[in-house]
Amino acid sequence: MFSIVPYQLTTLVPPWFLDPIKGSRLVKKCFENLLSDAVLGYEPSLGGVLLAYGNVRLPPNAVTLVDYTPFGRATCYVKVLLLKLSPGQRLIGRVVFVGEDQISLRVFGIFSAVITVENGLSDYGVVVDAQQRAVGGQSVQGQETSSKQATKNNKIGLGSWLRFEVLRVQLGASERLFLLHGTLKDNAANSDQSVERLGLLEEDQVAEWFTLPSHSAYSAKVPTKRKQRRSSVDTLKESDKETDTFTFEASCFGDPFENDGARPAIHQYFTQEDSSEEEQEDKTTQPISSSPIESLSVKRRHKKKHSKKKKKKHDKKRKKEKRKREESSSEKKKRHKKKRKVSS
Repeated sequence: MFSIVPYQLTTLVPPWFLDPIKGSRLVKKCFENLLSDAVLGYEPSLGGVLLAYGNVRLPPNAVTLVDYTPFGRATCYVKVLLLKLSPGQRLIGRVVFVGEDQISLRVFGIFSAVITVENGLSDYGVVVDAQQRAVGGQSVQGQETSSKQATKNNKIGLGSWLRFEVLRVQLGASERLFLLHGTLKDNAANSDQSVERLGLLEEDQVAEWFTLPSHSAYSAKVPTKRKQRRSSVDTLKESDKETDTFTFEASCFGDPFENDGARPAIHQYFTQEDSSEEEQEDKTTQPISSSPIESLSVKRRHKKKHSKKKKKKHDKKRKKEKRKREESSSEKKKRHKKKRKVSS
């Protein structure tokens, strides 16, 4: 059911991610963002649900420059923890909704499943609550929504546990949302006693199905001393600091999705990095950019300086004009006095 699968992922990378100085770090971050969004979604190319990913690797010629396009075709290899879903698979779910012609279940507490009346639900009596039991063909707290002749052990209600068989996987509009269609009918091919029977389950059986291995099985693998943990963390940090070789290869193919090898999953996903992260990574190369508040304050200071200079110039002009007026008025007075003397 759960398996680790190697996975090849291909996407188109924008040109601002293709920086040979930074290496493959930005391209890896683009793939990590893409895979993070795909977690807990159904992947048709893998035939299952992607639960986790790790060990993202880029080949030597990871990015191919395509003719007449501003983007590069990038490929990576990654290991994926997958929950495979296929017809005929048997799962256990808990009833979360009861309707007239169908019930809804929750598988692993996350995924949704549906069982209709045509798929074996008519063989069971459906009640509002799993704790309600029939007495004389009728329930204690309410009426039954299906056959009243059902026995006490064939009561399905909210909180009941059912083992069902997967019929098909219905994909949603985004291809990541999906719905499981199940059945409670046993096929003739699965009539062996070794095969788990479909139908209602007790809580003890569900607990056995969901039990995990004891902690003693992992005690030998988990380090007990702090020194070992610190050393492992240090080695991880050192490995993260190492940058892979980043090379370009010119391509003569017009179609960026053309690939003769194994069919990869192709996504068109473009993200931009945060400006804060870029500033932290490139403190040595990039100059420190001033904040908008500082720039506004600087502009205001410059405006004040300009206004002071203008005022000084204006004051000087006024003083000059006053002097000229005073001189002209004094000259006029002198002339007037001379005229008076001459006339006298």
